[in-house]
Amino acid sequence: MKLKTLCENNNLSVKLPGFIQIKNYIYRYREQLIAQNYPEVKQFLSEIVKKTYNSELKTDEMFFIYSHIENGEVALLFSAKSLLENLFKQQQLQPSFIHIDATFKLIDLGLPLIIVSTENIDHNYRPIAFYITWSESTEQTSFLLNKLKEFLHIHFNFIFEPKYIMTDNSNALISGCKQAFKHNYIHLGCHFHIAKGCEIKFNQKG
Repeated sequence: MKLKTLCENNNLSVKLPGFIQIKNYIYRYREQLIAQNYPEVKQFLSEIVKKTYNSELKTDEMFFIYSHIENGEVALLFSAKSLLENLFKQQQLQPSFIHIDATFKLIDLGLPLIIVSTENIDHNYRPIAFYITWSESTEQTSFLLNKLKEFLHIHFNFIFEPKYIMTDNSNALISGCKQAFKHNYIHLGCHFHIAKGCEIKFNQKG
C-alpha cells in the first residue's frame, strides 16, 4: 500500500505485482534458499536434534520433541523443562490460555517459526515450545499441536486442552487449532493485529 501511494504521488508509471504474485515469489524464493543451503543445514541439524527428552536433563537444557529433515522438508519441535513449567503453573492459577504465532523474520532461510506461548496472571509473556517448519499450513500447525499434546501426556501426564487460544487472522493457525483440539475452547483474535487492521481500514477511507 505504501509503495502504491509513493508511485501515485510521484506519477510513476510502475506496474506493481499483486498480492498473490508476491506470495508466489516469496514461496519460490524460500524454496531456492532451502535447496541451496540444505546439505549444510542437514549436517548441522542432524547433530543437534540427537538431544531428546530424558529426566536427567537440566531445567534450562533444550531438547527436541520431534525432528524431521529430509529432501528439503525441515520440521523441528523443541522446548525445555523450564518452558513447559510455564504451562503447568499457569493452568494451576487460571484457565489455560495459549498464544500461537508464526514469523518468517527470525530465520535466514525464510522458514516459518511457530511459537506456542502463554502468559501469567499479570499478562507477562511466557514461551512454551518452538516449531521450525518448511510450511506454515493447517497440516503443519495441527501436526505441531498434536505432537506437543502427545509428548506432554506421555512424559508429564498432562492433558493439554487450553480453554482459550489466541492467534492472528492466519487461516492456517485457526484451522490447525480446530483440527488438533477436539474439546470446546474459545478462539480469540490477537488484539494487536485487530487494531492494526482497523488502522489500515481507517486510513484507506481517509
